[in-house]
Amino acid sequence: MTRIWPGNPPYTFNWENHHHPFHDHVFASIDGADPVCLRFEEGPDYDPDRPFDPDFARTNRAYHGQGLAFLPDGTALHPMVCYPPEIPSPHCLGGVVLMRLAPGESEWTASNRIFVSPEISSRGLLEPDAVRLKDGRILIVCRGSDTPQTPGRKWMTWSEDGGRTLAPAREFRYADGSRFYSPSSFHRFYRSTRTSVLHWIGNICPEPPSGNEPRFPLFIGVVNEDRMGLEKDSLVPIEDRQPGEPESISFSNFRCVENRETLNLELYMNRGAAWSVPDWPQSIYRYEFKP
Repeated sequence: MTRIWPGNPPYTFNWENHHHPFHDHVFASIDGADPVCLRFEEGPDYDPDRPFDPDFARTNRAYHGQGLAFLPDGTALHPMVCYPPEIPSPHCLGGVVLMRLAPGESEWTASNRIFVSPEISSRGLLEPDAVRLKDGRILIVCRGSDTPQTPGRKWMTWSEDGGRTLAPAREFRYADGSRFYSPSSFHRFYRSTRTSVLHWIGNICPEPPSGNEPRFPLFIGVVNEDRMGLEKDSLVPIEDRQPGEPESISFSNFRCVENRETLNLELYMNRGAAWSVPDWPQSIYRYEFKP
């Protein structure tokens, strides 16, 4: 991914309204070739001699999703946050597009783009993660952010044609249809090699969140693939705030990998509170989950 700040020093941000003066573009390389910009709309290719070309800067603006998903035939799927070209600073209004690369092809193709209104999520759809369900549908779950009309939730879209077309976004819920609160935070899917069961890892809080907080507790739960929802009774707490720890402690910026020998899930995360407690210890912890 590249990030450019036309006319501004690098790392210029506006945290008051999130109207940051930069433009993001996602690049991908196939078999070691030069990276190409992943395009989902009309617009010029990247020209290294004109990195601040205004036509390039305002089109095909995008941010990486959580990772790649793959179909049985080897087709690669990459969800991205996409931004509308007509808005100068769109970082509160991102949507989702699913990029698709079939075996033997040299160009990525794009699905339709999905957006939600500012009354649904004050920062649009963020950090999408995609997974192929057992019946062949593609499920994408996204981070959102609360609004005066809508408390903090996670949002979902899906595809029934291999990722070519996405359905309108709707709330990601428990499998029985009941709802849960979730802050604006990171999340991931995980399918166990041992059991083939699909899990979702993310923050679920008992009360409506405020923006990014609280980012505790962190849960792992089973996804009901028929209903595209979480099985409430399957939730297992991974971590939670302990007495004496700050309210701003965060259990959200984690990475996970399946151990190839034990087939257990290993999740790596710090007990982060650096933005509110500068001298807070930032040790990395390993959490192991046996499906």
